[in-house]
Amino acid sequence: SSSSSSSSPFSSSSSSSSAAATAAKARLRRLLLSEGKKRWQGELSEIGEGALAPFRVTPRETIQTVVQGLRLTDDDVLFDLGCGTADWCIAASKASGCRSVGIELSPAIAKRARSRVTEELGGEAASSSLVRIEVRDLMAPGGLDGVEEATVVVLYMAREASRQLSPGLRSRLKAGTRVIAVLFSIPGWVPVRVESVKPSRVFHYVVEVPGGAAPPQVVDGASFAPDGKEDFE
Repeated sequence: SSSSSSSSPFSSSSSSSSAAATAAKARLRRLLLSEGKKRWQGELSEIGEGALAPFRVTPRETIQTVVQGLRLTDDDVLFDLGCGTADWCIAASKASGCRSVGIELSPAIAKRARSRVTEELGGEAASSSLVRIEVRDLMAPGGLDGVEEATVVVLYMAREASRQLSPGLRSRLKAGTRVIAVLFSIPGWVPVRVESVKPSRVFHYVVEVPGGAAPPQVVDGASFAPDGKEDFE
C-alpha cells in the first residue's frame, strides 16, 4: 500500500541533521589535532590514544580573566586535569599564592611545563610544591588520586572524556569545589554560569554536595534541567 511504502519526511531530515552534526564534530577534531601537531611537533607521538584533551592551548586572556574572577587565595588548591604547559597553574599561583597541581599524560610536555614553572615563578615554586606537575593517565586506576584536595578544578577536554571522568569527580570532590570547563560543557552537569571570554566559552560549576553538581540555575537567560540532555557545544 502507499502507506507502507512512504516514509516520514521528518526521519530523513533528522538523519541529515545527525549526519551534519557528526561531520562537524569530525572536522573540529581534525582541526584541533592539526593545531596540536603544529604546536607540540614530535611530542604528540608520545601521547597516543590515551589523549583526553584537545591539543589546543587556552588563550592567555581567557585564563587571566577567569583566574581574576575566581578570586583565589593562598588557601585554595587548583587542579588542572590535562595541564599541557601549566598555563592555568602558573597564572593561578602567581595571582594568589595558591597551590596548583597539573596532571599531564605526556612526559615530554610535563617536562616543558616544569621548566615554564621555574621560568615564571622561580625555583622556589617547584621546590616548595607551590606548583606540582605530575605525569599520570587520568583514566587509569589512581588517575584522580588527590583531587579531593581541590577547591578548584580546571578541565579543557572533549565532552566524551569529561563524561568518562564525571563519576570519579562526583564521588571525590567535596562540597563547594568549583569546576571550570573550557569550551566544552560536562555532560550531565548543570552550570551555575556560562562565561563568554572570546574566543572561548567557560562553564562554571559548583559541587553542592558530595557526589553531585549544583542544582539548576538560570544561565544567560535560559533554565537548564539536571538531566544531562543539554548540549552546549
